[in-house]
Amino acid sequence: MNTQTLYQKAIKFAGEKHKDQLIPGSKSNYLLHLSNVAMEILIASYNSNNFDKGFALQIALLHDILEDTDTTIKELESIFGSDVAKAVAALTINKDLPKEQQMQDSLNRIKELQLEVWAVKLADRITNLQSPPPNWNKEKRSKYLDQAKLILKELYNGNEYLANRLKEKIEEYKKYLNKITLNLSNDLKKFIEEQKWTFAKTYAKTWPHEYIVQEKVDNKKYIKLAAHIDTQGYESNFYNTKQIYYDFNGYTYWHMENIINRCVYKDTYHQREIDGRLPENYSIK
Repeated sequence: MNTQTLYQKAIKFAGEKHKDQLIPGSKSNYLLHLSNVAMEILIASYNSNNFDKGFALQIALLHDILEDTDTTIKELESIFGSDVAKAVAALTINKDLPKEQQMQDSLNRIKELQLEVWAVKLADRITNLQSPPPNWNKEKRSKYLDQAKLILKELYNGNEYLANRLKEKIEEYKKYLNKITLNLSNDLKKFIEEQKWTFAKTYAKTWPHEYIVQEKVDNKKYIKLAAHIDTQGYESNFYNTKQIYYDFNGYTYWHMENIINRCVYKDTYHQREIDGRLPENYSIK
């Protein structure tokens, strides 16, 4: 069975099983996470020797299906075979164990299997090391980072390309340890909801976004929102430039001079880069 067929079979099954599940802290369907893990695996396959791409892609798309849905290992084995079922089982934490033992137990079971299973665990944590949910306190963020370090230590020899990717993501994630994002106040939420956001004609096809102009709205609320973006947002790239962004209710906000912009989260540079959807023949001066 060719790679495309294996991929379509797995993503269809996963899509149906995870259909009501969202990515924590967002409104995106969980299938986005699974496809991002699969993307990491696909790219790793071109940077790895003796890598079973079809096997790894199936595991990537199915890796959370036992943990998060009512799928049984027997069902998984009957549809995708014993090797895939064993791999997904190893990637599934044993909730009967004390919480502090669950990750190490899973890693021990992963290390008994093919290196492609190691690769999926590395890819999973790479994908998850993005901006943490606003309600995560410093302790939770720190523990999540420590888990990533443990995964890297235990599985480093599983795939050099993905291990180096995870090492980079761990370094990037450290910036979130001392930055606890404050939620928008109710008056700013109301301010955002009441605005008539104008669709920008500039880069309408390549970078669709909306904006409000300071002179046309409540000046005090505008200044307060811009300050919130600056102090509670996060720094991220837009091609070769840096910008402060703030995520709220499915949109990403940023400001420049007397304008506050926003776009849906899936259309941000960061997310489009992950998804491989950056506009062609476009550059910023």
